[in-house]
Amino acid sequence: MITFREIIRLAGFILIIGVGASMPVSGQIWQQYRNLEGHWRFSIGDDPAWKQADFDDQNWDYLKVPDAWEKQGYDGYNGYAWYRKSISLKGIPKDQLFLRIGAIDDADEVYLNGRLVSRSGGFPPNTETAWNQERTYRIPSSYWKVGDNVLAIKVYDFYNEGGILRHPVGLYVDETVRFLSVDLSGEWNFTTAYHHIREGVDPSDSKWTSIQVPGYWDEQGWPDFDGAAWYSRTFTCHEGLNGEELFLVLGRIDDQEIVFFNGQKVGDTKSLRRRKSFWDRTADYRLFRAYRLPQEVIHFNSPNTLTIQVNDLMGEGGIYEGPVGIMTRGQLETFYQLRSSQQGVMDSFWEWFLD
Repeated sequence: MITFREIIRLAGFILIIGVGASMPVSGQIWQQYRNLEGHWRFSIGDDPAWKQADFDDQNWDYLKVPDAWEKQGYDGYNGYAWYRKSISLKGIPKDQLFLRIGAIDDADEVYLNGRLVSRSGGFPPNTETAWNQERTYRIPSSYWKVGDNVLAIKVYDFYNEGGILRHPVGLYVDETVRFLSVDLSGEWNFTTAYHHIREGVDPSDSKWTSIQVPGYWDEQGWPDFDGAAWYSRTFTCHEGLNGEELFLVLGRIDDQEIVFFNGQKVGDTKSLRRRKSFWDRTADYRLFRAYRLPQEVIHFNSPNTLTIQVNDLMGEGGIYEGPVGIMTRGQLETFYQLRSSQQGVMDSFWEWFLD
């Protein structure tokens, strides 16, 4: 006989199908570095020169961000528009910075000092809306300079409201990085060309390319790709970690994965599920990944190769949310405690639902 708890979980499954993609649940702990809400320079139209830091935008309009441009004198306008904002820095940020934007209707590309940071959705002729997706874009430290930096955002609106619509809008530091003994975010090797590989990357193999982790692969050159892909990263584990109980933390992955460390399988999505019902499998992309690493598979003070097969069932795919790296047991327990103290109502619901 079906229990009341199972009925509630079934209702939760229906909720996943209906609105799950728009529910913000984060394994990251954000600290604001710079608030970017307020007035930005704005112009309708499209010109590649508008991304450049030295472009003169003095004749552009000022618009409030966040808010729809239809509410600020551009009623009924659908099409391309650009936002620009100058950010003055006295020094290069020591911490990795992320641009967070609550929502952009419909598609966007973000540039810093003329260099592409990331994108969401699709522009014509391959239009794709990302209106309800919170943007979290990692900005490479090399993109910043001392003095004035220019953030430029190209937006395409299909219909209804357009523009930068929701909080937050700002630069943030991911506080979870301080819990990592080895930070594995950044550039990884990536391929969709193989069905099976576990030992890592052959440097002469042209089928491998680079990808930023964390981040959806759909936003980095593989739009609408569903199926199996491989990630690989080589790194060094310092000798000071020898003897510690270590965990490989992979944040959240859409949808399922198999993890190999120096060619040895150390875990997969199935091992993280506490129950085996159908609707739990549909919510795999909500699971927080942490795999215990046996000491015998780790090389200290010499290269280690981490290889991950990710299988995307539908929608966006990839290692999409951090933290990504190696923690000691103490770091992981402290991280869980802090993360738990900062959870909202929906975060708590998903933790209960997947338990």
